[in-house]
Amino acid sequence: MTLRRLRAVGEIEPVRQGVWCFVAAPADGLALDWETVLAAGAGAGLLVTLEEDDADALAEPEQRDGLAVLSGATALDRMGVTRAAAHDRTDVLLQGKGRPRVPWARVHRTRHLSGSDVTVRFGPPMTTATRALVELTTVLPWADVVALLDDVVCARLASRSWANRRAWALRPGRPRVQWLIDVTEPDAEPDFRSWLERTFGDLVVDAGLPRPQWNVAVSDERGRIGVVDCRWSRSGFARDLIVELEGLRFHTAPAQRRADAARFNRLTRRHAVLRFTWEDVVRRPEETVAQVADRLRLP
Repeated sequence: MTLRRLRAVGEIEPVRQGVWCFVAAPADGLALDWETVLAAGAGAGLLVTLEEDDADALAEPEQRDGLAVLSGATALDRMGVTRAAAHDRTDVLLQGKGRPRVPWARVHRTRHLSGSDVTVRFGPPMTTATRALVELTTVLPWADVVALLDDVVCARLASRSWANRRAWALRPGRPRVQWLIDVTEPDAEPDFRSWLERTFGDLVVDAGLPRPQWNVAVSDERGRIGVVDCRWSRSGFARDLIVELEGLRFHTAPAQRRADAARFNRLTRRHAVLRFTWEDVVRRPEETVAQVADRLRLP
């Protein structure tokens, strides 16, 4: 009766099924997030912010069934990782066996939600970036998960070591979480780079391009520049073609990136140089080999 009366006099208006707001205070995105969490479960569950790299965060605060938090792509989007934003509904993670009716959201359930995996940064509680990635391994392909992990580490939402620790802890029953473990292991970079080189080499062979020399030392008048990933020596051209393959961004510190830039500038003085990221190789293979083919024909 109260809702009917308020609507009749124009005090409230419907927002979503079962959700109303006062006309004088229209609902913004933050309010809608709160409505989703409250509709999916208990709004007063775990409201303790835990720092991801704090070893004491492994202590488990008391929780109860019905705790609902933003999760998956929604949680990452609210943290600024916009690569995950193209989803039609809000993702919510609910602890326990409840089956709430929230038509505008996608509700996932878990038997246990660790205090290490929940944060309250602003607005309603949400999963940490690492737990959001774990949830997304069930619905996204490997390349998308690794790209999001790269964004998360570069945005300092989680460290590489913390992501590895939580991935190990959450792996039971989630085989695809091994993707996160493999890429964040302390000694993962050489394996990842060798995989990237093999994948690029397969693209070159499949496209019928000449085979390059791999891992070649290059020098100039100042001395040794370093070892390049692959090099095509081109008869009749003054400049050889060099291709450099870049791994994940979180594998290099700022000082290393500055050194890479100086190295690239020295290479381009004497050679034609192309640089490809792992996303170029994985997501845009046709475009990548087409660029190589075009550059091989140019002086």
